[in-house]
Amino acid sequence: MKLKIEDIVICLALMLSFSTTLLMSIANESWGTHFPSSLIAFFAAVCVAALLYRFLGGSEGSEFRMGVLKVTGSGAILLGATWFLGDRIRAETAIYRTEAEYRPALEAKQAAVTRLTETNLALDEKVQRLETRVAELSAGHSGYTIEQIRRMQPDDAFVSAIRRMVANEDMPFRLTLREMPVRVTLNDAMTDANVYRICVDTQEALFRDLETQKDRLRIRRNTGDGDTHVVDVVRGGTITGDAAVCPASGPRTFDIQITCADAATLFPDRIARCAGLKPVYQPNVTTIRGERVTLGALPPR
Repeated sequence: MKLKIEDIVICLALMLSFSTTLLMSIANESWGTHFPSSLIAFFAAVCVAALLYRFLGGSEGSEFRMGVLKVTGSGAILLGATWFLGDRIRAETAIYRTEAEYRPALEAKQAAVTRLTETNLALDEKVQRLETRVAELSAGHSGYTIEQIRRMQPDDAFVSAIRRMVANEDMPFRLTLREMPVRVTLNDAMTDANVYRICVDTQEALFRDLETQKDRLRIRRNTGDGDTHVVDVVRGGTITGDAAVCPASGPRTFDIQITCADAATLFPDRIARCAGLKPVYQPNVTTIRGERVTLGALPPR
């Protein structure tokens, strides 16, 4: 059997394209080369086109379309096979890329993570040492300050300032849970000592969400000369939201009523003494109605 020149060319194209496709695929998989998937697909398509053209009945009726582009015959087989195989080879190349390409980057990442972990551990140890040192210094400093105070004389200016802070219940010597400014008035019809009557909304605002008995108050008044006068009182009653006494909105003349004895303690510059339940005011003073005081909610007994 004598081969025609056409047969020889087709066979050579078939073998060369097949061997080239095979070698480039093996090289990409095993040797770390990077032959483009489109080039591999082209040689594979040449192999398929030669095989179909010569040995599988020719390419009559073959057609390849892409948008408005239309190719028929052997060209259709070549382009169609290139397009089809290119996508498949590109996907498999991404999936089966050699381990050697990623291992250096992976090892570098692992080394970086190890270094960061060691750095964090070292920083945690430093923080713990610093916290321990700060606690030691704070304890030593506090002890030294207390010893200094104990060695001071009663007439020392610092001791006088501390004594005034305690008397005025300034922070951190304040005993009340919450405080609020209110207006006060004297009720000379109240017979019990150390009791008060208060508007309902003022009572609720002062004791809201507090875990206490909600009836014990400390009333404090700071005078202009820096002195503080304090009385502890217990609730003797509440005043509902009467528009004439405790209006819910608008100005009101008082929020809480106290006895004459408590008023004399809080306002010694206004009340000279109490004659029974009635106040005896200082000269040129006729009332304390509407004066400002501070209410403090006391903790449970």
